[in-house]
Amino acid sequence: MITARELNRATLSRQLLLERAPLSVTDAVRRVVALQAQHPASAYLALWNRLAGFDPAALDEAFASHRVVRAQLMRVTMHAVHAQDHQVFREAMEPTLRASRLAPAPGPMPTVTRAARQPASRWWSSRRRALPR
Repeated sequence: MITARELNRATLSRQLLLERAPLSVTDAVRRVVALQAQHPASAYLALWNRLAGFDPAALDEAFASHRVVRAQLMRVTMHAVHAQDHQVFREAMEPTLRASRLAPAPGPMPTVTRAARQPASRWWSSRRRALPR
């Protein structure tokens, strides 16, 4: 049985929030899955808090080379994600993103179908196995 404190510590560690990690920008973005990037400085601040020796130019270069992309994904807000992960997230979120723009407001969001969740759940399962413990 895991305690609440152990769960808290594990969650913070997974999100690179216990100590600054010696990772590259792209590895860090992939590790945390996505960084909120609604405002231009958000991703930079998030990585500055997470990475030892963070250089903002490294994130600039990752964006410029399209290894990290800024896109509207979850909760209809902008996120920075690893380029190789973008398509899976986009496919999983497409029904919700479309509905949020087309559905009459206010009202409940449509249920995401099991088929729409499958690509994301397969991706997450494969990533969880690859994450360092």
